[in-house]
Amino acid sequence: MIERNARIVSVTPQAMQATLLAPAGCAACGARKVCNGKQESLQVELPVLPGIGPGDEVLLGLETRELLRAAVLAYLLPATTLVLGAFVGDALAANPGAIAGAMAGFGLGVLLTRLLASRPLQPHVRCLQPDEIAFSAPES
Repeated sequence: MIERNARIVSVTPQAMQATLLAPAGCAACGARKVCNGKQESLQVELPVLPGIGPGDEVLLGLETRELLRAAVLAYLLPATTLVLGAFVGDALAANPGAIAGAMAGFGLGVLLTRLLASRPLQPHVRCLQPDEIAFSAPES
C-alpha cells in the first residue's frame, strides 16, 4: 500500500478537502522535479468520514493493485492499441496505413481507457493520532 499524510482543510456535507503534505525529505531529493515533490501542496477531495474535521491529519492509503490498474489503463492500453493499429494498418496499406492505423489504434485505446476507468480511485483514509504524525506542513 502506498501511503501519504494529508491535512483536512475543509469539510462539507458532500466531501472533505485535504492538502497532501510533502515528506521532509522531498526538499533535498534530486528526483523532486519528476515526482512533483517541488509542489508545496496538492489538494484532493475525499469522501466525508465521521469524526474527522478541519485541521486533522489523516493517512491516505492506496492499494498497490489499484495503482497498478490505473497505470495499465493510462499507459499500457493506449500504447498496445497504438502498436496493434500500426501493424494492422501496415498489413493493409504499407507506411500510410501504418500511420493511420497507429492513430486509430491510439484513439481506440484512449476511448477504451475512458470507458474502463469509470470507477475513480478511492484511497483508504485513517485519522492519525498525535504520536503517529510523521510529517509536518511545508514551511512557507
